[in-house]
Amino acid sequence: MRVKAIVLVLFVVMVAGSVLGQSSTVITIGGNYWRGSSDFYMGDEEISKAANMIGPYLSMRFGNITLGGSVFWGTWDLSDDFADEMGDAFDNVVVKDKRQDMNFSLGYSISKNLSIFGAYKSLKIENEIAFDVTGYYYNYYNGYWGYIDDSYDETTEETYKFMGGGASMLFPFTNSPLFLYGSLSYLFAQDEDIKDLFGYTFGAGMFSKSGLTLMVGYRAETFKADDEIEGSEDWKINGITATLAYTIR
Repeated sequence: MRVKAIVLVLFVVMVAGSVLGQSSTVITIGGNYWRGSSDFYMGDEEISKAANMIGPYLSMRFGNITLGGSVFWGTWDLSDDFADEMGDAFDNVVVKDKRQDMNFSLGYSISKNLSIFGAYKSLKIENEIAFDVTGYYYNYYNGYWGYIDDSYDETTEETYKFMGGGASMLFPFTNSPLFLYGSLSYLFAQDEDIKDLFGYTFGAGMFSKSGLTLMVGYRAETFKADDEIEGSEDWKINGITATLAYTIR
């Protein structure tokens, strides 16, 4: 799946390059890191966990038009937390939430510092739960003690689509390789099982004449609460982010 995602990003950028023309094009290739933290529930208890999300990105700029694509992979491992909560009767507890993002955008530069873009996102979430349980238990229905020796293993997977847009800003310092950056986006969910997505990033970066660029900042995504479900809350993922890229002119 990861290889297919990378190939798809490469294909989109290559096709766009052939359509817009090879002259005056600027291609940037790089890697993203995101330490995304989110809250999860174990019964009535809420815990916060972070995942190391990484992935490549490519962009191509032709004049005022920019086409970009990126992929993220990350896993929230809650196994130890659930093992402590479930007790000694449970062994080999595995509880993992895996996430894969595929993002595509088409942008237009309104000015030197401001661009607007349209975006498409495919989000795949895979939930894995497995454990072995061995021991005696009390059956409250018949009033007898019983013995259990069993295993449970289930993996569920859902893919969601989003479409929307936003704006990005870049503020370079005069006579300096340093700059500030930021972006805002709002994506409308194309599936009934998940709500709209609001995201933003901001940070600082430094570029070199060799074509290398380093950016460090903060990134957050919020899946809006479902107003039709009582007690529904926003699902937030946020944390520090870093990007290392190389630009070919």
